Amino acid sequence: MAGYREDARLSVMINEEDHLRIQGYGLAGGLSLAWAHAKGCERLLDEHLSFAFNEQLGYLTACPTNVGTGIRLSLMLHLPGISLIGGMDRMQHAADDLNLEMRGTSGEGSEAIGHLHQISNRRTLGVDEEDLLHFLEDDFLSRVVREERRARDTLLSTRREFLDDRVQRALAMLRHARLLGEREALDLLSELRLGIAAGLLTGVPLETAGQLMQRVRSGHLTRATGCTEEEPLRIQRADLVRRELGGDSPPSEST
Repeated sequence: MAGYREDARLSVMINEEDHLRIQGYGLAGGLSLAWAHAKGCERLLDEHLSFAFNEQLGYLTACPTNVGTGIRLSLMLHLPGISLIGGMDRMQHAADDLNLEMRGTSGEGSEAIGHLHQISNRRTLGVDEEDLLHFLEDDFLSRVVREERRARDTLLSTRREFLDDRVQRALAMLRHARLLGEREALDLLSELRLGIAAGLLTGVPLETAGQLMQRVRSGHLTRATGCTEEEPLRIQRADLVRRELGGDSPPSEST
């Protein structure tokens, strides 16, 4: 069971792994805001509930790795440049050295789809919340942004035709596809977004590509359309993308 705020910036999962899991969300660069949402909710609940707390260990949780502060700060990063130059292994090693966990798009045990990688802290025991927030948002994130920009510059200077070809192919498929699975749509939109940001493509706003990467997810699409079956969802997803990117319309039926 879950409850969520109307603006989708806060949700509370009930009786999942733990009795309560409070989740705050922020847009780009909004980790502090997401933390403020979650912290405010925790303080409100603390006035009415008794949390399991040990003076030496901190908050007690179902999973031992969450014992302590119980805080898991996560960044969802779009890293197509690093991925395309083959730099993700180096990024993984850097995260390991900093005691950070790299996960796929949907969290633990998932793959990175659309070059979206989730990075979060491993330890919660003996960690100061504010220090962790500062490290992830101000230190680590700025390093990753520099690496991604460097990777994109490398692609533009040494493999421009390769990159341009991928971007134009992605745009063509997105504008004309009649069926789109979630993974395929995210992978294509990722490369489209990269092409726009790199200046290889005009006429499509960067914001549109970014919003579509959310709107084509099955959960978002089901909420918007009421559709739950896979095949109709693939049709709805392709229709949405064509409409937003100025693609062609399906031929009308005639009798």
